[in-house]
Amino acid sequence: MLKERLTTLNEMPDEEIHKVDLEDLTRKMIESIGDTDPELRDKLIFSTFAKLITGRHLSETLMIEILSSCMNDDHLYYCIGEKGTDSVFTRSFSALVVAVILMEDGKNRFIPEELAKEACDRAFNYLLIEKDLRGCVEGKGWAHAVAHGADQLAVAIQHPVIDTSTFFAKGLEAVKHCVLRDEGVYTDNEEERLLMVIHSLIERGISEKDLNHWIHAMWHQLSEKKDQEGWSDSYFHMRTNLNHFMRTMYFLPLLEEKMPSIRMKIEQHLMDAHRSMYQMS
Repeated sequence: MLKERLTTLNEMPDEEIHKVDLEDLTRKMIESIGDTDPELRDKLIFSTFAKLITGRHLSETLMIEILSSCMNDDHLYYCIGEKGTDSVFTRSFSALVVAVILMEDGKNRFIPEELAKEACDRAFNYLLIEKDLRGCVEGKGWAHAVAHGADQLAVAIQHPVIDTSTFFAKGLEAVKHCVLRDEGVYTDNEEERLLMVIHSLIERGISEKDLNHWIHAMWHQLSEKKDQEGWSDSYFHMRTNLNHFMRTMYFLPLLEEKMPSIRMKIEQHLMDAHRSMYQMS
C-alpha cells in the first residue's frame, strides 16, 4: 500500500533511502498525486517528493522524468478549465512538484534547457487558465490551485533560463488576472502567495516604472468595471480582492527597500478606494 511505503520511507535515516526502489515509488506517487485523501496527497506524497528532491536522493534522470510528467497535460493541465471537481488536486499538487524541481535546477543545473524553458512557460500560462479558486475543500483538504500556481510561477521567474524582457510582462499579467477575479473573494491567503511572484520580479530587476504602470492598470480596470456594472456583486468581489492584495503588497519589505515610491502610489489608491465607499454611503 502506498501510504505504508511512504510512511516507512519517511521514518528511514537518510543514509538508508538508497535501498528503496525510488523509480517505482515515485511513479506510483505521480499516479496518485491528485488523490482526494489529504493525508496521502499532501502529508505523504508531496512531502516525500520535496524530501527526495531537495535531499538529492533521486538521480537527475529520474528528476527530469518526474518534471516531464508533472508539467504535462495529464497533470498540470489535467482537465484544465474545470471548476468544483476533484481534478484540481492533480493540477495543484503537480504545480508544487514542478516548483520544487525548478528550484533545485536553478541552484545546480541538470534539466535540459528547452525542457526548463517549457516548464517555466507552462508555469506562467497555468495561472491564466486555472478556473478553480477553492482553498480548503471539506473532507479533501487543500486544493489551493491559485496559491500553488503562484508558488510555481515565483520559482519560474527566478530560474536562470527565462528571458526577463519577455517574462516580466507575462508574470505581471498572470498575477493581475488572478487578483482581478470577480467570481468570489479569496479567503485563504492567496494574495500573500501571489505577492511572492512580485517579490521574484523585483529581485530579478523589474523596473519601478513597469510596476507602477501595472498597479495603475489594475485600478483602472476596476474603475471600468464599476462604470459598466455599478455596485454589482462581481464588482465588489474584484474590489475586495484588489484591496486585499494591495494592502498586503504595501508591507512587502523588498518594496519598501527598493521602491518606496510604489508604496506611496499604493497608499494613494487605497485611500481613493475608501473615499469612494464613504461617498456611496
